[in-house]
Amino acid sequence: MSLWSDANRKIGKWRALPASERCTLAQLVCLLLLSWAGLRLLGTKRMLGIAQPEVSIARNQQNIKIQATGYTQRCAELTAIAAHHCLPRGSCFPQSLALCWLLRKKGLEAQIRIGIKPHSAPLLAHAWVEYQAMVLGNQESEYSAFPDLLKQY
Repeated sequence: MSLWSDANRKIGKWRALPASERCTLAQLVCLLLLSWAGLRLLGTKRMLGIAQPEVSIARNQQNIKIQATGYTQRCAELTAIAAHHCLPRGSCFPQSLALCWLLRKKGLEAQIRIGIKPHSAPLLAHAWVEYQAMVLGNQESEYSAFPDLLKQY
């Protein structure tokens, strides 16, 4: 496939998205790049604090309609799409930071989870986002191998 036809195909997919999803996808690209850079400049602890601002109760109640429409899962899908195009492989932590920040800014109480694979050399870890005890965007096989939660942020 030529570079030109590949670019046309991707532009066609972009245009096929509803305007609100194109906006969310653009936000996520920016958030992913900022998360990736922030981890290197500010460190893990500070980035976790930035990615999980307090959620106001009033704002949370306004977003009940969003929850019913599967908004959280769609945001997780859009995060994976954006990450595929702008981050190196194995970038679950910046993805989790970006997704969690986006959802919490919408008033949804998302949480970042971090797990480690016990008795592995080298140490293997994975990060994901949960909302109302539901894992967003990951297949069970992606996170079930990391049962030991280091910390719930």
